[in-house]
Amino acid sequence: MKAFDEEAVVALGKEQVEALFRRQETPGQTLDDRDFIPLLEAVVSAFGTMGLSSAGVEAIWDHAYNVYDRLCRQSDPSFSLEENRELMRRYLVGPRRSAAGKTKKRPR
Repeated sequence: MKAFDEEAVVALGKEQVEALFRRQETPGQTLDDRDFIPLLEAVVSAFGTMGLSSAGVEAIWDHAYNVYDRLCRQSDPSFSLEENRELMRRYLVGPRRSAAGKTKKRPR
């Protein structure tokens, strides 16, 4: 028996994503994407560590990508969902980070 209702936890995760993006719209509290997206990543990733299924975590990530896309299109509607998703992935620091955005490690 699960200790939590997965559907309710996914809804909570999506609301957390919404809350973070609302914070971004508050004058004087806006973070640059290079700081904001890793914060968002930490919040979404935490849902995976609590036992949420991979499908549940993916649903939260998809919501985050869609919100980011919506806000990007408000600034410049010429970019597609895929382009905005790739842009967001460039700012991630974990395993979802875009391969194009990764830097090679320097030899020690």
